[in-house]
Amino acid sequence: MKIAVVGTGYVGLFNAILLSQLYEVVSLDIVPDRVDSLSRRDSPIIYFKRMVLS
Repeated sequence: MKIAVVGTGYVGLFNAILLSQLYEVVSLDIVPDRVDSLSRRDSPIIYFKRMVLS
C-alpha cells in the first residue's frame, strides 16, 4: 500500500516515519528548503533536552 503524507512539520513527519515502517510513504511539502533537507536525510526537527533545576 502506498500512502501520501501532506506536510512535513512535526506532526506530518512523525506520522510519515511511523507509517513507513509498514507501508511505502511519500511526503509532500510546499517549502522547498524542507524538501531539500529531507532529501539529504537531514532532520528539520531539533530536540532540546530540558534541564531540570532542583
